[in-house]
Amino acid sequence: MRPVLLLLAAAPLLGAAAPGQQSPAPPADPLEGGAWLKIFQIRSGSQEPVVLSEGEVNALLGSVQLTAFLTEQAGLTGVHVRLLPGEAHLTGRVDAERLGAVLGPFAPPPGTPPQPVDLAVEVRGAGGSGTVTILAGTVAGVELPPEVIAEAVLGGLVGFSQSGLEQVRGPILDGEPFPLPAGLAGIELRAGEVVLLPAPP
Repeated sequence: MRPVLLLLAAAPLLGAAAPGQQSPAPPADPLEGGAWLKIFQIRSGSQEPVVLSEGEVNALLGSVQLTAFLTEQAGLTGVHVRLLPGEAHLTGRVDAERLGAVLGPFAPPPGTPPQPVDLAVEVRGAGGSGTVTILAGTVAGVELPPEVIAEAVLGGLVGFSQSGLEQVRGPILDGEPFPLPAGLAGIELRAGEVVLLPAPP
């Protein structure tokens, strides 16, 4: 996805506020708070890998700033992830208006409520760069080509440069590499968890 996963990877996940944004408010959810503390270990230069459980990743996806980011940039709400080796399966709802530009006359009519979306995404990250590729996706129960899903649902998402501040747009979703946020060397998805690998000093 154009963020460094996402989700799992975008700078918002690593706690880097975009220019003009304020720092996040202290989270009320203990899982979210614990996940942010782990992430800040990498941001502060710790050389220990950070393991986030599936529950912690979902708590982050439900955080105020990531919810706002996904809603504004991708039209996604209620995002939930299931982690598998090398893959993330995401469910949620997508603003139906996002589909109009790519589906033309086949798009839902104006005023249609957000539609359920289900994505299977391959995530890879090593050596300071990552790739994210949509493997399959459905919207409102209809399977759509990955490139259509990418343009309609994730086209507004962006990656971030090594500084974590400068936005980088590009064809990230078709497997092209993008720089991971500063301090992060790699991302490894396992069953039920994601491992964030710190960059060497």
